[in-house]
Amino acid sequence: MFYRQKLISNFIIIVVIVFNLNVHAQCTLTGYSKVTQGQNFSAAIKNDGSLWVWGIGVNGIDGSGVGTNSIPHPVKVGTDNDWQDVSAGNSHIVALKTDGSVWVWGGNYYGQIGMGNVNTVYVPTKVGTSTYKAISAGFGQTFIIKTDGTLWVTGEDSTQSGLLGLGYSTTGVSAFTKVGSDNDWKSVSVGAQQTFAIKTDGTLWGAGSNTAGQLGLGTLTKTNSFIQVGTQNDWREVVSGDVHSLAIKNDGTLWGCGANNYYRQLGMPTFFYAGEFFQIGNDSNWKKVGVSIRNNTSFALKTDKTLWGFGENDYGKVGVNSISAVVSPPTQIPGSWIDIPYNFGLRHSCAIKDDTTLWSWGIDEYFVLGNDDGIKLYKAIPTNTTCSNNPLSTIESKNENEKYSIYPNPAYDFIEFKSAKKVSEVVIFDATGKLVKKISKPREKIDIRDLLPGIYMVNIGENVYKVIKK
Repeated sequence: MFYRQKLISNFIIIVVIVFNLNVHAQCTLTGYSKVTQGQNFSAAIKNDGSLWVWGIGVNGIDGSGVGTNSIPHPVKVGTDNDWQDVSAGNSHIVALKTDGSVWVWGGNYYGQIGMGNVNTVYVPTKVGTSTYKAISAGFGQTFIIKTDGTLWVTGEDSTQSGLLGLGYSTTGVSAFTKVGSDNDWKSVSVGAQQTFAIKTDGTLWGAGSNTAGQLGLGTLTKTNSFIQVGTQNDWREVVSGDVHSLAIKNDGTLWGCGANNYYRQLGMPTFFYAGEFFQIGNDSNWKKVGVSIRNNTSFALKTDKTLWGFGENDYGKVGVNSISAVVSPPTQIPGSWIDIPYNFGLRHSCAIKDDTTLWSWGIDEYFVLGNDDGIKLYKAIPTNTTCSNNPLSTIESKNENEKYSIYPNPAYDFIEFKSAKKVSEVVIFDATGKLVKKISKPREKIDIRDLLPGIYMVNIGENVYKVIKK
């Protein structure tokens, strides 16, 4: 009897170990194809159909069954490799599989998981038995479209803005509820207090707050039912932030409406409000747009793989090597890019380069940049997401065109660096983000005897390294 119990016990231990190994499968730097961001976390799908997350994990975004304070670098969600699409809300995730099933998990304070309650869900949980074709997660909402073309929603509308589109005033619903009776919906995108959806005939529809004209209806009146925006039927995609909206038409032109206030989030040089969609610039090679749902930052990706950012730039989240409050006009972010989120983070941003590597920028707190750092420091240029802790010996750049190495690490008196190209400046910040040392035209040996013991971030070129001073 004892022997049998011991065998069972050992079997359970083995199963648990195997499960944990699968949940936290080996991370690799390449292979990313699609990315989305929540308020303080990110999620990405790889070419092999696997799903990865990082950042604040207290709401169980890693799907392991328990919450964790922070996830320092991408970890795999479960063992499945059939994820097709993913959308992140404030603290929850909705994801679509290749078989058409929808799965939800994470924070559920507003009923955005759709299970009829407000309990946090720590593992991916299937939504019903139907099949679906489109998803969108908002701050506290989830929209899904079934393959039969019907639109469904769950979550909050605490300000009663009407963004749920249910046709009546409500503070929210905690179970998926059908929106209207139409069955020709193609895609949906929820913003801060407004929602857009595109039908199969290419027409654009909006519901919710309209205080700055962000619904594009030509008025400032909110609506709790979806109303057609204009008469055009050539809309391809649309996103909405706090008080502004961006869209791309089938011909590749970029359009916007709502506020172009102090932050210039519509990319225009003057302060104004636009109650109807207008064309932004003359280019016709726009591929994808994205915004930060809770504020005024905008991004747009072109078919030539150039990425452009504009609007609110607190913490350097536009990624153009500046921490000025506003970036205007639209400014190119260095690199060759293939994907951006529709929803960007609150104070951080990310995108995927054409070599399928993942890059993040903005404020680095709670490990939201996925680089194992977590030090509250502004990173106003794209930083490569990593797979393991920064080593404490020699740190090398991952960019072969800008090959650097820093050593020793930890260091007592001096650090040395080697570079394949000329370095004009080395900048050192402490763990709080305070500038403590700037060296112009540096030699390869840097004196750090004047620095107190602690953790420092050393900026060389476009690379940032963690160095420990003993």
